Amino acid sequence: MLSSEFGIGVRHGCFCAHAYLMRLLGLSSLEVQDVRADIAAGDRRAMPGMVRASFASYNTFEDVDRVADALERIVRDDVRGDYVQDRDTGDHTARDFAPDTAACFSPLGAGERSV
Repeated sequence: MLSSEFGIGVRHGCFCAHAYLMRLLGLSSLEVQDVRADIAAGDRRAMPGMVRASFASYNTFEDVDRVADALERIVRDDVRGDYVQDRDTGDHTARDFAPDTAACFSPLGAGERSV
């Protein structure tokens, strides 16, 4: 949703630290065993994980506000798409919403340079 509806790039999943994330998320040994069995069976729908938004020196306070506003809208279920989850990957995609990606970017104008 962050990407599709708000043009915000994030990373999701276990970030190559599956065991550590499962511990951080407080999963019991039985829950970990169940998750591993599902993944081995090709079903990643219940795979636990986190979402990470990374900021850098070029980001502005407005960028941070934009992420916070987007998260608030998602929590309120104020989204445009009807999302479906892929069994094999666990990823969600909008079934009935095609984002206007051009509206999510502000290309540099003539004479401007990136720093």
